[in-house]
Amino acid sequence: GGRLVHRWRAGLFRRGRLRVWILEISFCCRSMARYAAAMQFGICNEIFKDWPLADAMAFAKRAGYDAIEIAPFTLANYVTEISPERRQEIRETARQVGIAISGIHWVLVGTEGFHLTHPDAAIRRRTADYYVELVNFCADLGGKFLINGSPKFRNLQDGVTLEQGRTWAREVLQPCVKVAEQRGVTFCFEPLAPSETNFINTAAQAIRFAREFDSPAMSVILDVKAMSSEGRPVTDIIRAS
Repeated sequence: GGRLVHRWRAGLFRRGRLRVWILEISFCCRSMARYAAAMQFGICNEIFKDWPLADAMAFAKRAGYDAIEIAPFTLANYVTEISPERRQEIRETARQVGIAISGIHWVLVGTEGFHLTHPDAAIRRRTADYYVELVNFCADLGGKFLINGSPKFRNLQDGVTLEQGRTWAREVLQPCVKVAEQRGVTFCFEPLAPSETNFINTAAQAIRFAREFDSPAMSVILDVKAMSSEGRPVTDIIRAS
């Protein structure tokens, strides 16, 4: 596992070798999938850097991936800048290629003025409104999952307690979770390592936070890199979750 991830990272920005790395990883994943027939595989579109989105979709499909996950910043700084026509075009391109759009991730990269746990109520209101836009964007593309990591946009400011941060974050996200219920999107909160953020670092913390919404549209996503910071076997964390 570690060697494969290392090779993946090594090949990220070597355009001439990108196709080889993706094909190698896809082959390894597909070999493992024989033992888990229900498992599907997706790839993030920012891996392809400046490729046209249609080309990235087509290549991912040829490499054997079932889905592609869209990072909004690869299309525009703000999803509000992406027209309904462009959204429909992206959705139709995926349909023609024969690949699913699993959802969106890196949702706040490229934006300014948003923060999940900021003491300023105006900033939190603006952030809440934008998360609703993100859910609608995800649904417009046909996506089912919104992955929320965005560590710097959730860090607790000096003087803000963990419980206060949790309260503010819950208030910010409640409107978009309601919209997610209506539009068939699942909001997945991602616990991240302490080296990346000081707000929600473990799977247990993320699950507790998600349960506070009492909504089928609110869940968590577990990242292997983040789980590796917890100091216990990743398999134990997964089983306990």
